[in-house]
Amino acid sequence: MLQDLVVAQDALEGAFMRMISNANAETYTDVIEKCREMRAMLRRIIALPEAYARPGDLRLQVQRMRKYLKPLIKEYESNCLRITIQGRLDQKILDAKLEELSKESQSALPADLLQPMLVGQILRDAEQFPELAARLEDFNVSNVQFKEESELDSAYESLKLLLQRTAGVDRHR
Repeated sequence: MLQDLVVAQDALEGAFMRMISNANAETYTDVIEKCREMRAMLRRIIALPEAYARPGDLRLQVQRMRKYLKPLIKEYESNCLRITIQGRLDQKILDAKLEELSKESQSALPADLLQPMLVGQILRDAEQFPELAARLEDFNVSNVQFKEESELDSAYESLKLLLQRTAGVDRHR
């Protein structure tokens, strides 16, 4: 479970990094899939005898992580159709512009094609996507990981330490 937790956290961090660098329907869906996978893995941890037989810190940290991820998933579920359709429309617009450019034999992309498409602008709007904006604020782009003060990172580090103790892993080797 410890290994699964570390792998899931790394995958989630990678998905957030892709979302930050290219906000579109595909990267948004990938973030949500990683969140769902993390929540499923956390459910497996809660089912461990160490978690359910002795309620305490382990269960608390798992619940903190699950609570952190759930609002983001719910926000996605209520906006999925709109983002998916807008993403398809954006792709058709991009394809048409690229087709036009290929006919003109231009080798450099115009600056307007390097800007986020409409779905990217929508996803970056904190009023429309407050949960996503909050989670993106928790991410440290320069370190490609969640900030230490983020709720998710704090719960993750605490849970990782508890699982290491439970597994008898010595961190100082």
